[in-house]
Amino acid sequence: MDPNGSRVHQAYLDFTGIPDTTVRPGRQEIILDDARLIGNVNWRQNGQSFDAVSITNESVPDVTLFGSYINQVNTITLDDLDLDSLILLNSRYTGIKDQSITAFCYLLDTEDDTVRLGHQIVQHTKKKRIITKARKIENTKGKSLDGLMNIEH
Repeated sequence: MDPNGSRVHQAYLDFTGIPDTTVRPGRQEIILDDARLIGNVNWRQNGQSFDAVSITNESVPDVTLFGSYINQVNTITLDDLDLDSLILLNSRYTGIKDQSITAFCYLLDTEDDTVRLGHQIVQHTKKKRIITKARKIENTKGKSLDGLMNIEH
């Protein structure tokens, strides 16, 4: 059941003064790839958004580069999860017909916290957790090949 209540879901500014680049500070939805790890959970009454600064660049043909620094996740239960930092790096190549290749690295830093990130619960005790996907190859028929690597220190 969805919680009762409401909040500001998105409030951001887009700066496009750099060619082929968008800088977006503020509360925003971030949807990467199939939204399995980072997404808006938009099928719920209250979607998920992030307090972040994001940069998207498309200056190289068929390549999209995305980076974001997040300090708060606004969850579907109307809770606000304060983070020390969550850094997202994502690059996508679409220059092959009916295929795309994505490489990404998600750097989550919290101390002595239990954090719900998307549909995953990540527990931390003064550690940095690095979630990376070495490659993702996807075709238009929805089939994909994933490589996932987690590193803790």
